[in-house]
This record gives sequence, structure tokens and C-alpha cells, in this order.
Amino acid sequence: MPALLVAVSAAAADIEALRKKAEAGDAAAQCDLGFAYEKGNGVAVDYNIALYWYRKAAAQNHPVGLNNVGAMYAAGLGVPKDEAEAVRWYRRAAERGSEFGQNNLGVMLMEGRGVAKDLVEAYKWFYIAARRGHLPARENAAKTAVKLTAAEKERAQRAAEEFLKKGQETVASEMGTGFFITADGYLLTCRHVIKNAVRLIVRRGTESLPAELVKTDDANDLALLKVSGRFAALPLGSSREVRLGEAVFTVGFPNPTLMGVSPKLTDGTVNALAGELDDPRYFQVNAAIQPGNSGGPLVNLRGSVVGVLARTYGNLQTVERIGGVLPQNVNYAVKSSYVLAFLESVPDALGKLVAPRHRSKRPLEELAPAVQEAVVLIIAE
Repeated sequence: MPALLVAVSAAAADIEALRKKAEAGDAAAQCDLGFAYEKGNGVAVDYNIALYWYRKAAAQNHPVGLNNVGAMYAAGLGVPKDEAEAVRWYRRAAERGSEFGQNNLGVMLMEGRGVAKDLVEAYKWFYIAARRGHLPARENAAKTAVKLTAAEKERAQRAAEEFLKKGQETVASEMGTGFFITADGYLLTCRHVIKNAVRLIVRRGTESLPAELVKTDDANDLALLKVSGRFAALPLGSSREVRLGEAVFTVGFPNPTLMGVSPKLTDGTVNALAGELDDPRYFQVNAAIQPGNSGGPLVNLRGSVVGVLARTYGNLQTVERIGGVLPQNVNYAVKSSYVLAFLESVPDALGKLVAPRHRSKRPLEELAPAVQEAVVLIIAE
């Protein structure tokens, strides 16, 4: 079944403040307010009002608004059920770059609902959404691929690549890693991962959770987010106790559009107790990281986070500065002491930090599952 609606963050929003923003023409707020009425978050359920606000956002070609109008028609909420009309809205959302619209359109094409059944076209849209890390689309693409011939699959992939190449996706996503620091849903990532976001999505396994931005630290490239629920959390350790040459590791999502959205582990050592130009805020580490690892935890062998991975030395960007020599595995992590200082301004989060679990070092294979459980993919749209 297509995903019903895209939840942004209306459940936690102040309804009146949200209404003012929506009435002023803020398309994201219009989507949030529509979702509040659709789900009864802070207001009585009213599908007609929900549809009204979704249409307002859709009139501005907002991808979420377009998708959600389609979802209302698909489910018959506030309007008579009309799957052909749902397809029309899903297609507009898909063409505007909504991975939800792309996946939903693919489902309708795969099942022949409101449109002639077309597995090749369905696979194309699943493939496009999957390239953006959309987990349901990945699953749907795999299910559809086995029903296609090699030639059909190649044709669909070629069409998808052409779509991406032409830059038709007008909503670009930034992806990075985050990790929970409290059991009730506070999590850390890097500010640069979320700085241009209209909405924030946290992917945890097959779940997609709307996230709220709580606070940023621009100087140290940190961001604190909040989602609703109960989660495994990682303890923050002392970066002052980290020694040169100490073993560390991370779990994250490097290049998720190419390497997939299953978490990846890399390990290495602390190469320097300061960052670029001896910046005291950072560790230099040689654990291999790539775009998508930003915001991930740097963990010691006691299972405590001693840093937040922030950036890597870009080979092509820095080659001229260092005499034509390509740097190898030169990466930086913000020290946990700066993270703790940042959290002092958010006492609700600071007071719920979990205690370190181990006093002595543990094997990597023993620590990795707990870290993996606390790490999530961040999608900023």
C-alpha cells in the first residue's frame, strides 16, 4: 500500500503559531497544519481542513503538499476515493522530487490502481526514490526487479538515471548520520547536515520518524534533534582522557545513495589530539569516512562517544595547499567536551544522558551492536 501521509513535525508544534505561519503562506507549515488536522495532533480530526491546507501547499508546488493531496484521494479522506486522481497528484509530487510521491506512484503503477499496470515504469520510480535512501522504495524495487527481464530492468534504470541527470529533482536531500544520546529521543548530528532543511526525517531501520530541531552550535558544527519514542542511547565519554594512538571506531551511513542505507562500521586510531592548524576542538582520526558519515559517533573501546565526526580532508580541494600530495584518511571529529558544553544550554537533554557502560576495554565485535542500535540516518530536505 502507498504510504498514507508524510508527517513533518506538527505533533510537537504549537498549533496557533503553526496556523499563523500557514496563513502567511509558509508551505511547510501548511503541510504540518494539514497533518495535525488529519491525525488530530493538538486539534480535532477534520479531513476537510487537512485537505484544505494540503491544497494550499500543493498550489505552491510543495512536494509534500502534492503527495499528501494524492494520499487523501487514495484513501478517500475529505474527498470521494479516486485512485486516478491520486495518481495525478503522486505524479506531480514525483516529478517535483518527492521520494514519497515517487514510491507511491510506483505502487499505483505496480498494482494497476488508477492507472494501467506498468512494472517497468513502476521500477523506474522505485529506483529513483531508492537512490535517495527511501527504504520502502528499496524494498519495492527489489520486489519488482524479479518480475522484469534484464532488458526491461536496464531500460527502467536508464530512464531513472536520465531523470536524475537532468536535475529534475527540485528537492535535494542532504544525508548524514546521527545518534541517540537519551532514551527519550534526543540525538546529535552535525549542523551542516541539516542547515538547509525544510523538514527532517530520521530513518531507523524501516521506520521514518519526523524530527524537530532543538538547537544548533554553528561554531562547532553541532545540532541537537528530538524525535518521539524510546531508543537505545550512547553514553558521552571524556575526550580529555583520549590518548594519541588510541583505537576508535564509528558506525554510520557513508554515501547512502550509492552504498545503501545499511549502517557501516569503520575503525582506526586517533592520529592527533588537535585538528587542522592545531585546532583544539577536534581529534584527527584515520577511520575511513565519506560523505554521509558526518554527525556519526566516534567511539572508544569502552563504548563511550568521545567525538562527533565532522569532516574529512577533501583530496581535490586541498591538493594545491599541500604541495600536490593527496592526503589519505585525514578526518576530524569534534571532541565530546565541546559537545557536553553545547548540551549545558539544553538541561532537559543534559539531565537524561546515559552513564558509561564499561570501565575496561571491550572487543569491537561486542561493542558494535549497541552502537549500531543507537545510530540513525538523517535526511534533511
